[in-house]
Amino acid sequence: MTQYNTSNSTLPDLADGTEVDLSFSNLVWPFFQGVITVYIILSNSVVLLAFLIYPKLRRTQANYMILNMAITDFLLGLVTLPLTIVYRINNRWIYGHHVCSYFMASFLFLCQESILSAMILCLEKFIFIRYPLHYYSIVTPKRIIIALGISWFITGSFAIIPSFTRVSEDVSVRHIVMHPICFGFRLYYTVLGLCLGSIPLLITCAANCYILKVLKDQYKKILPKDAAAEGDRSTRVEENSRKDEKQTNFRVRQLQPGEIRALRTIVLIVIVFLILWGPCFVGTLISSVCPSCIPLVSVEVFHWLGFSNSAMNPILYTSRKEFRVAFKKIIRCQFIFGEQDNELSATTDHGNALGQ
Repeated sequence: MTQYNTSNSTLPDLADGTEVDLSFSNLVWPFFQGVITVYIILSNSVVLLAFLIYPKLRRTQANYMILNMAITDFLLGLVTLPLTIVYRINNRWIYGHHVCSYFMASFLFLCQESILSAMILCLEKFIFIRYPLHYYSIVTPKRIIIALGISWFITGSFAIIPSFTRVSEDVSVRHIVMHPICFGFRLYYTVLGLCLGSIPLLITCAANCYILKVLKDQYKKILPKDAAAEGDRSTRVEENSRKDEKQTNFRVRQLQPGEIRALRTIVLIVIVFLILWGPCFVGTLISSVCPSCIPLVSVEVFHWLGFSNSAMNPILYTSRKEFRVAFKKIIRCQFIFGEQDNELSATTDHGNALGQ
């Protein structure tokens, strides 16, 4: 195995004469981090551009939450991750306490907002299935905007004020390298942050499990063994479902094939989110209770697994036809800027009819 001598792979830092590690491992890992960051910025820029250019995408209620996630992911890649990479290359924080406070505020704010956005998206689908008769009275565009505004207020209160006032800082570990964060937290603040993150994650898991169960039960009903028999059975099931829904408000919605495809996309987004952010929360919990139990490099890798979720989301959005149409038109520079687009209008009108 090739060995790399880190002691000779250094250059003086132009700022204060200290040495910067230029070893193989300290350049290749930041390079991949840079690739992920650039992709996050570019891909989410396309998503935001699609919402800006094609107003039809804004007609679907669930797309408000997708837009919120795209804004959060874009800001994470543009504001937070570049400083994280520079921090990693220098192996210490070189920008002073004020920039560190700004960096930590954006870091905590955007990470927590991603978690709350995924929870709101999942709860909206839970209501769509569980309370079909009251869905459009419960979930309205105004209430979605209010819910997203509350999530931004909660994460802002948790991240911005403590970061700039430094009331949450553990001064005793100020000079210790803590990738990707630039100052350590007091124990009570760490516990508060874990609660603020873990409770929405548990709610998201519970709602997602329920949606998966419904999808599993109802997906079997649209597998046609015999086309004619399937058509008759679907008609009977639909009629019985309407009768049941009139009798009670708590019947599970009888999903149509188009609704199942739309829900499957949302479930996939949430599952990928949980897989990528789960190790970050487990690693943070272990390191806060027992700092010596988990290596620093593992904590850093866990954080970047969570960051990579921001790169995965635009890929997952393309499983919905209206987004595929919009993305293709943007790539081909076919901008309509509010003009009528029959293909995109047809897909969004269909999705809007499904409440998706």
